[in-house]
Amino acid sequence: MALIVGYWYQHRLVKESEEDHTAAPKKLPIPWFLGGFILTSILGTFLPFSAAALDVLVQAAYIFLGMAMAALGLSVNFKVIFKRGGAVFGAAVISSTCLLVFMIIMSKLFF
Repeated sequence: MALIVGYWYQHRLVKESEEDHTAAPKKLPIPWFLGGFILTSILGTFLPFSAAALDVLVQAAYIFLGMAMAALGLSVNFKVIFKRGGAVFGAAVISSTCLLVFMIIMSKLFF
């Protein structure tokens, strides 16, 4: 679905730039990781894996997910976030804190 939306959006931008006689926008990058998701979904659906193999794959997935999250976190420039979107960032922190407190209270009441 992401590839279809990206292709449609790129096609629309090119068409608009031709009508306005402006320079065509750069090509959108192809999210190649989607191919990995699709491939692993197909493999998981059609190939039987043993419980031991699944445990190893799950542990590898946790490691890769942690690496990806760390890479994203290390590339964040907090000065830019506070300068351009400080109010939005503050609202997100406050709403997340309120949600956390609400969930703690609900879990104590019902569980």
